[in-house]
Amino acid sequence: LKDTIRPHGAQFEYRSIETDVLAFIMERVTGKRLPQVVSEELWQKLGADESACFTVDSAGYAVADGGFNATLRDYGRFGQLILDNGGGVVPAGWVEATRNGRHGPDFSPSLPEGSYRNQFWIEDPRSRALMCRGVFGQMIHIDWNTGMVVVKLSTWPDFANGAYSIATLKAVHAIAATALR
Repeated sequence: LKDTIRPHGAQFEYRSIETDVLAFIMERVTGKRLPQVVSEELWQKLGADESACFTVDSAGYAVADGGFNATLRDYGRFGQLILDNGGGVVPAGWVEATRNGRHGPDFSPSLPEGSYRNQFWIEDPRSRALMCRGVFGQMIHIDWNTGMVVVKLSTWPDFANGAYSIATLKAVHAIAATALR
């Protein structure tokens, strides 16, 4: 951990393991396992219809970086909670801070003006729309300008596909444009 590729903060690089580290910290601070924390502090409070679950590793620990499973409708409820500026469950100031990332040129091929903050992807500095993006194309898109939440469950043939990501965002924007007419 002493070797660095670049100075801290110089250029964004997504690393799934950092989400696992956050989960370990949450478990240590609360004295509870991650699924219990998520259930008590988020899932029950947002009024989910169905139980969600985590994929677990061979030691029985929840995989935080890509193992959370829920229904499309309950993912939509989560997106709506964020769109409602936390809905009293998540602090509104945290939601607003999350929408303000450090945008740079060529952030990523599928989000050239994007950013990443507080576990959310930010589409661009104008819309400040937030996204939860998962491998194989899963997505929750939250847009305050349109008042719309879009949830997409997916199973792309590839782990990540920039062309599919771009096409997905174009479809979300087309839906929004049609809905606003």
